[in-house]
Amino acid sequence: MYFRISTKKQNGKVSRFVQLARSIREGGKIRTEIIAHLGPYEEFIEKEAPSFLRRLSRMTGQRLEEAVFEEGQDVGNVLLLLLLWEKVGMGEVFEAQPKGRVEFDVVKYIKCLVINRLCDPTSKLGIGEWLKGTYFPGMASEDFIYHHALRSMDWLIERKEEIERGIAERFLTLFDRKLQILFYDVTSSYFTSDRSIDGEDPLEIRDHGYSRDRRSDCYQITIGLVMTMEGLPLCHYVFPGNTQDRSTVCGVVEDVRRRFGVRDVVLVGDRGMLSADNIDKITEEEMRFILSHPLRGDNAVCHVIERRLPSLKRMAEHSDEELYDEVVYEGRRFIISYNKGRARRDRDKRERAIEKAQSFIEERLRTLRRSMDGRMRRGRGRPLTSEGAYNAIHDYLRDRKLLRLFDLRLKGRGLLVNLDQKKLKWEEKIDGVLVLETSDQGLSPSEVVRQYKNLQDLERCFRTLKSSLELRPMYHWTPDRIRAHVFICVIALQLARLMRRRLSGSAWSWEKAIERLRGIKTFIIKTGATRRRGITVADKEQKAICKQLGLPFPQYKHLSSLDQM
Repeated sequence: MYFRISTKKQNGKVSRFVQLARSIREGGKIRTEIIAHLGPYEEFIEKEAPSFLRRLSRMTGQRLEEAVFEEGQDVGNVLLLLLLWEKVGMGEVFEAQPKGRVEFDVVKYIKCLVINRLCDPTSKLGIGEWLKGTYFPGMASEDFIYHHALRSMDWLIERKEEIERGIAERFLTLFDRKLQILFYDVTSSYFTSDRSIDGEDPLEIRDHGYSRDRRSDCYQITIGLVMTMEGLPLCHYVFPGNTQDRSTVCGVVEDVRRRFGVRDVVLVGDRGMLSADNIDKITEEEMRFILSHPLRGDNAVCHVIERRLPSLKRMAEHSDEELYDEVVYEGRRFIISYNKGRARRDRDKRERAIEKAQSFIEERLRTLRRSMDGRMRRGRGRPLTSEGAYNAIHDYLRDRKLLRLFDLRLKGRGLLVNLDQKKLKWEEKIDGVLVLETSDQGLSPSEVVRQYKNLQDLERCFRTLKSSLELRPMYHWTPDRIRAHVFICVIALQLARLMRRRLSGSAWSWEKAIERLRGIKTFIIKTGATRRRGITVADKEQKAICKQLGLPFPQYKHLSSLDQM
């Protein structure tokens, strides 16, 4: 016999009830027989459970009223991720690696570090505290040793290429596809601590550079990520913080070509990523490319726009769909697209921004005139100078990407600010326009544009790394530990993206799915000298999430089986 919790949904409210049940085998099948309905869950626990245990004690001769529940811990979220880990074959990848001279279970530590990133990201020192409220099979809070976690990170980064390739092979097998299209982009992540090894160490990777997070005051690293067309990270790279985007491409192309043996593949890159040298390298490696071009200051792009855009706009007068055309110019294949709806949004956004900018400029100029006329009241701060007003307006326009639309100059003791009408007309012309170049002659213009837009999925990967998985703050300062920390976050990202893909079309994100499974708890039932671990029963929603992921829902049997891994 056992207690069973049933749920009932009525008028949008979910109620739980306690039942006494037993399993009966009939004709080779096992069915559940309800012995008694014991009432609402909350009422039973608070009022009926003590008297029920006393009655059951008299019937069985055991002192069940002395049963004590101990150590309630989260477990459903951890079991879900461990089951996914084994389902996709990641356990095989790690177990296949030589353990070297490590005398503890290094793979269990790596699993713990990765799953912590997905459930409750914390520092390596904080994982011991996290384990007090979370049941991780085979890893109790008192068993977690910080020094072992650091040594596990060292072991991981030493085998990065082999592990990364093994994981990639497992993920590609899931979709039974060859690598056909790869997306590549870079981001940066900053450090809030100034603790460092010797700054002259040749392996130092923290440096100042272009910050995507607007923290140019902090040291940072640059991270490159290669993604498949299914939206799954394939591999990653960590560069010094002052590395330029385009300088990473050739090395990445050569490395991907060597490690994964890709030949007939298209590389998709963002604006400014692929220089002429990079394109030559990609062509030399027998890879094709899709890249976007800036719409300003490029003679080839201006030629394409002037030649094809007028006809696209005439066609758009009778259609709300995105329209495409192509031009071969100087032996290069260009694709141009025009979207009337996007053009309208671009225009409205720019007009609002210019209106706010002009109000800010007028206010600065009025303050400057009062200051120069000596009409500033005393006690209101230092008088504004022309240089001060220039710097304030310049920074305002720069931060809002409007600087190119204004003619801003110091003239004598005064300041000249005018809206550049010629540049504004060009901006109005290119609203809703996208210009791409590709060396692939087989893809249609619409397919080229569609594949390029999939590059936005890589930006979502970066946002997940920095937000949900909390890539920063980074508490490490040696190069290998920094790289290992990024690797752990990327492995967590791979699992998160796989969950996201399998949950597509449902009401759950991968974050909500993990949080919902957190509701499955494990506990210790203590009766006299007897102690036994138990687990709460998954409800319908939790079971539905697991089914959508292609996994069994967490049960008691998984506690012991995963404990042995």
